[in-house]
Amino acid sequence: MPAQTCKTIIFEKFNPDADDLYTILSNADDPESDKLVEKINELSVANFAQFMEKFAPKVYEVCHSIDGNIRFSYYLDRDAVKNEYYVERSIAEQDYYKMLSRLYSEKGSSGKANLEFNDAEILDMLTPKQAVQTARDLRKKLEYNLKEYYKAEEKGENTTEFYEKITDCRRQIASQYSGTQSTLIPILIEDLKMKRRKLLTDQNLIASEDGSNVPQLEAGKSGELYIAADGTLQIAEPRSQSTALIAANAENTSAVAVHDIGAEIATVLEDDYDQNAPNQNDFVKSLVVSTYAPLSNLPTVKATTSLAIAEEVNKLELQINSLEEIYCKARENFINEVSKLIEKLMGVKVFFDHATVEGGEQSKLPEAVIIANCTASKLLGIEDKFRKFIKHRGKDQTDNRIWFAVLPNVMEQNLAGAPVKKQAKGPFGGPLGPIKPLKQNDEIDDEYTSVNAAIKFLDVMEEARVLTVMSIREKTGNTFGDLSVEEVHSKMERLPKDKAHGVYAYPNFTLTRERPGFKPFRPYNERTIALPGIYIDAAYPAVGLLVACQQTDYLERHGFRGRVCKENVCSRVDLESEEVKKNIRTKFNRELSLRWSENLRSTITKSMFGFAFCGDVIYDKGQPLKNAYVICARSLKRNEQGVYRPIYHTLMEDYVAMHLKNHVGTKLADVRKFVKNVVKGDWSTQYRRFSEDSPNLILMPGEDIYIDEERKKIVIHLSEEDSSVDDFEIVSDR
Repeated sequence: MPAQTCKTIIFEKFNPDADDLYTILSNADDPESDKLVEKINELSVANFAQFMEKFAPKVYEVCHSIDGNIRFSYYLDRDAVKNEYYVERSIAEQDYYKMLSRLYSEKGSSGKANLEFNDAEILDMLTPKQAVQTARDLRKKLEYNLKEYYKAEEKGENTTEFYEKITDCRRQIASQYSGTQSTLIPILIEDLKMKRRKLLTDQNLIASEDGSNVPQLEAGKSGELYIAADGTLQIAEPRSQSTALIAANAENTSAVAVHDIGAEIATVLEDDYDQNAPNQNDFVKSLVVSTYAPLSNLPTVKATTSLAIAEEVNKLELQINSLEEIYCKARENFINEVSKLIEKLMGVKVFFDHATVEGGEQSKLPEAVIIANCTASKLLGIEDKFRKFIKHRGKDQTDNRIWFAVLPNVMEQNLAGAPVKKQAKGPFGGPLGPIKPLKQNDEIDDEYTSVNAAIKFLDVMEEARVLTVMSIREKTGNTFGDLSVEEVHSKMERLPKDKAHGVYAYPNFTLTRERPGFKPFRPYNERTIALPGIYIDAAYPAVGLLVACQQTDYLERHGFRGRVCKENVCSRVDLESEEVKKNIRTKFNRELSLRWSENLRSTITKSMFGFAFCGDVIYDKGQPLKNAYVICARSLKRNEQGVYRPIYHTLMEDYVAMHLKNHVGTKLADVRKFVKNVVKGDWSTQYRRFSEDSPNLILMPGEDIYIDEERKKIVIHLSEEDSSVDDFEIVSDR
């Protein structure tokens, strides 16, 4: 028997700086050579953690100052910033990525529709709250240890402990602005707001109506700003009402009193920045100092009239507004740049989460997944080499064969047979709209795969007998909420009808819908940024479930304990059967509050079109299932009645062909013995040992595998129809 039936390849571009299949094959003299094995292994990952380590690109942040205006820009390609001073950021460490990962997990376990699921707490991860608190904690720690250092020094005690803690704080600060810059802005905004409040509330600085002079506030008196225990800037209350300032003043005795703590921190942070950021940015440098030494740059208020105070307040207002604008624009630029990438990364996360026995980022597959790190369209540019490669790694292999492929990110541009748009009045109608530059070869694209290219690609994969699951990327018509009868008919008409190894998966899953007016500073002001919708290509969970079902341990863990035939592979698992459907379902929530219309559901189930997911409520042991599940698991090959063939028919054919090649041979006499001893023996009687509810029996009662002597073919008779094993030719005994 084949050692495995689950090896997978993913055709998507993730990281331009990492190795990719296109480059490897382009430079290969022989795509079938064993010399390629080591290079292809470099593209292989066993779990999601390995994938992120190898293929998650860095994000490069650049702070520009253009005509005095500060702007943060973000890039995924290192070449785009090679002449700029940039900081490198790990995508997995960004709160936007973490927020979407948490959203995927919590929505899936909630059992709630999208409109019912409360994601406010998760979206809070995009507000600056956490960054502000982290910076506050760090600056309080730095100030505290500096004071303790001077106290110990005065007493003649060992200062090493505090020196090391101060150095650790400095390193943390340097590490923070080396990996990000814009997230320092929110705490400065909060500090400026407190300083504004000080100007407005300090009774010693409010001028009388007649404009008489007011004495300056003396150090240590009520109304002074100080850093509180939680790291926030606070205004000291009058002594009669609070002991906070009294305690603070008690610290400022002897050696500590002669040191300007804020100024000293500011000086050392400036020096650290100069050493760690050779191409300094004055704005960022000022930002670092203002964040971690806020008492060093207090406004010196010499106002003697309410008008002068108002001018100082206005300056702070302008600075606050400017910083909020810079921060919001930075967040928006970052999200716009990385959203498409994160959709791809989340797709791979979803694949591994569904395909592995335990799920999660560390759980491994028995066979490593090949990450092509390029689009299918790109590989069509070297079609001859790729065709040889995938055929050699597909049908020509036995134990090390590639069985499945994920083809996501297919776009409907230039799709032959697309609906004709209604013509506007007059010969010209209206404006042309955005003009895209012409490409020399429409099939070759580095960012996506057109449907035309995908259809051509399916031809190549059909020849290699690799089951390839594609999904179309456009949101309109491809999600649970906007799927329609017309869309289903359109896909049925436009996609091939003769591809036993081609599969169309739909609808795509909604991780988060568009939010054009998200408020990062809510509820403090109305400033907004736009959050795009994030969607997961249906091909990822579809192939994930197919791969999962090839593992006996997975079946044992998911509802079939004691009923799995361990000596069998799992090519026969039928994802449409009621018991399999209820036990092996997605980790996505049921997206819709209402059921699909009866017309839509019957349109899908009448022809059994595609690998279709559904979220309509079904019950298991009297309880509604929380997650979306599979209602169709069919290839793009249609029979004479217009019904599409189950995917497991194709997998059965490939499995039987591989079994014959490995264990029997092609001579007619040997094949006859195989049919007599194995098919009529073990395979036909397994159900007696495991009962008919075993999920991975090779043959069910009434089914058979026999020889068509005239055509020299093996024929598989399953419950729905007969199919010949085309990838196996019987030869005469002579």
